[in-house]
Amino acid sequence: MSLVTVRIPACDLAFEHAFEVVPNLRFEMIQSVAADRSVSMAYVRAWGAPQEEIEAAFDGDPSVDDFEAVSQRAESWLYEIDWDSPRLFVLREIIFQRDGQIISASGEDDEWVLRLLVLDRDDISKVVDDTTDHGFSVDVARITKMDPQTASPGELTEEQYETLLKAVEKGYFEIPRRTTMEELAGEFGISHQALSERLRRGHRMLIESALEGQTLNFD
Repeated sequence: MSLVTVRIPACDLAFEHAFEVVPNLRFEMIQSVAADRSVSMAYVRAWGAPQEEIEAAFDGDPSVDDFEAVSQRAESWLYEIDWDSPRLFVLREIIFQRDGQIISASGEDDEWVLRLLVLDRDDISKVVDDTTDHGFSVDVARITKMDPQTASPGELTEEQYETLLKAVEKGYFEIPRRTTMEELAGEFGISHQALSERLRRGHRMLIESALEGQTLNFD
């Protein structure tokens, strides 16, 4: 099983017009459980411009048939979208036919970022070949092999979660610290080195999950 991150230009999928008129547009799909696959990508959280500008962009985008604002959180808005994008449905069917699942979809800078869960590594190349045959420009940005000891996408393993939780409870991350690495390792009956490795891997998982699909600007 592998977790695959792919990038697809908006012109190949949807929201091309929206990105053109709202250059700072950012969005993420909100996962929902639905019996009908056609509505499984209906909810989108968008931000990057005032609400009226985002909605004007949606209104003029050929890939959007209709939309409705559902809720607001800070400077972002959740929309239920009725898509008019055959390309979006074609891509989804290609992935499903290869026993893949779309874990998340987000976008900015005129491109979509999708995270896919693919059971067989050989199917990754098949998905890319199938999408290319249908005229998609797909850039495979990352492939992460998963195993039974690997957490679910975007999640910590049970050991990582318990270790980070205990570190917080004992004040390891406070300034000044209320416990030492050695004392914390003793709580789990493991070595200093083993605890350090758990913390490092847990930190990495949290950081990668938080930064997935984000563009970093160090200016």
